[in-house]
Amino acid sequence: MITDMAEIQPVYETKRYSVCPWCNSKGSPVDHLIDGKFDTTWYCDRCGESYALKFDHGRMWIGKVPGRRSEKTLVLLRHGSIGLIVEGLKHSEDPTCSGNAYFYNEHTCPTNYLKYVKRVIDLKTGDTDPHGIFQYVCTRPYDERIEDLNLSDEELAKLIGVTTFLALPA
Repeated sequence: MITDMAEIQPVYETKRYSVCPWCNSKGSPVDHLIDGKFDTTWYCDRCGESYALKFDHGRMWIGKVPGRRSEKTLVLLRHGSIGLIVEGLKHSEDPTCSGNAYFYNEHTCPTNYLKYVKRVIDLKTGDTDPHGIFQYVCTRPYDERIEDLNLSDEELAKLIGVTTFLALPA
């Protein structure tokens, strides 16, 4: 039985985003960047085109970056016997994805590519920003079949471009 009901007002939350200057789709949130002072380059998740962002203490500028594009890929990462397939990007300035090993092994924290993870902690050392705990294995063109949770182990291995997951070195 429900008791003591009270009328309340809904909570409104505002998020600030960039908008792709190429296709006008909503970009990534910029709330964590807007108060800083720096320049960066992003790629649109929808159209793949590149755009530059400049932040200066609450103000933001955006501009097109012609000739630079990205396309979705599938990236296999591993930590010991744990493998992750994450959505990645292939950039026009790195068509062979030669920078992916550095990007995933050292540059980015796993929190950046594990969509719903709130924090990653190395329980042996207490490190809450453990870059490099997953090691890059390979990159393949994006394939919509990755969304099919009923793929067999063999089909999944073929999709990511390996013979079998068991053959990967530990």
